[in-house]
Amino acid sequence: MTTADLLKQLKGFSSRFVNDSLNFGYLFRWQGGYAAFSVSRSNLAAGIDYVLRQKEHYYTRAEVLIRLVVCA
Repeated sequence: MTTADLLKQLKGFSSRFVNDSLNFGYLFRWQGGYAAFSVSRSNLAAGIDYVLRQKEHYYTRAEVLIRLVVCA
C-alpha cells in the first residue's frame, strides 16, 4: 500500500468516525494534502524528542508578535 493510499483511508475512516460519534454542529473534514517524513533508526530518538517538543518550535502569530514586541 502506498503512503498516499494509507493516508486517504486513514483520513476517510477517521473523519467518518468523528462525524458519526461527535456532534460539532458541522461536518469535520481534514484539510487537503499531507506530509510524510522518514527518520533513520540512528536519528529516531532525536526525531521523537523533536515531535514531543513541537510546541516549543511552533508559535501562533500572536505569540510571535508578542515576542517581537517584548524583545524589541
